[in-house]
Amino acid sequence: MTPIEPGVDLGRSVKTVIGRHLEGRGAGGEVPPEGIPSDEPLSQLGLDSIGSISLLFDLEETFGIVFPDEALVPDTFSTAASVEAAVAGLLARAEQGTDGTEGRAGH
Repeated sequence: MTPIEPGVDLGRSVKTVIGRHLEGRGAGGEVPPEGIPSDEPLSQLGLDSIGSISLLFDLEETFGIVFPDEALVPDTFSTAASVEAAVAGLLARAEQGTDGTEGRAGH
């Protein structure tokens, strides 16, 4: 999904990825997008620090983005809305050719 295709609901796509990291709360161990409130803290939905790291890598792979060092803060992963805003910003940067990869080793 690089970049996000026209007509695709970015919020739903981000929540789908988040749901894969909220184990045990939905059928099959995943939470469906509609089960993730945009403004509820993800920590209250079961996302811990290890889950946040896993989520980070999943988002990067799914959307073809790289989170720069300055985005690797708890606020970025506090709610589904904050994650969506970060992904949207990184997708916009990628489209402009300023994807922020210079800040991460190995990218």
